[in-house]
Amino acid sequence: MPPTIVSSGNGRGALPSGIRILARGGSALDAVEACARIVESDPSDNTVGYGGLPNVLGVVELDASIVDGTTHAAGSVAALTGFLHPITVARAVMEDRAITNVTGAYSNSRPTWRHVAKAPAETTMWMAQTAASGMLIAAPHPRVPDYRAVGLPIRWDRQRPGVRRVPPLLGEHSADVLTWLGYTLDDVRNLQTQGVVQ
Repeated sequence: MPPTIVSSGNGRGALPSGIRILARGGSALDAVEACARIVESDPSDNTVGYGGLPNVLGVVELDASIVDGTTHAAGSVAALTGFLHPITVARAVMEDRAITNVTGAYSNSRPTWRHVAKAPAETTMWMAQTAASGMLIAAPHPRVPDYRAVGLPIRWDRQRPGVRRVPPLLGEHSADVLTWLGYTLDDVRNLQTQGVVQ
């Protein structure tokens, strides 16, 4: 029987790479990981990986899981940032065997998978994708020209995206809040001079 791999529709283009690995006698895990990495690298696929849609804060958080059908070992990651290939991190989690799932910031702290390639410029890597998805919205700001805010990742029919109110700048209301709490303006200026508040 020839090697067979089943995938969802967006993985169809990656299947020949996995089939070649199996035909050479490679493992099913190697084939699955290779196929997933191809889909994760595709900026035109907005369901997973590099092209994935960002959350409401404009950050792309990635998930992946992998299971060894022979040993039943499993590994998964959720809300992963800073890695281009979450499937490879999920496999490293599986091979670590100390845990089976990592979520969010904890995923960056395990030394066992630090060999996995990090994504370049973690905080800005997906900014182009965020802009292409229409989530960056220009908003008038009294002090910041060309201010852009992140809109909702979901759109409903006839909804016009927009920003009703821009957030305050860092420190913009410090004096107001501190005087409301009982500090004098001299106290506030001293705190600002010392770098305690903006």
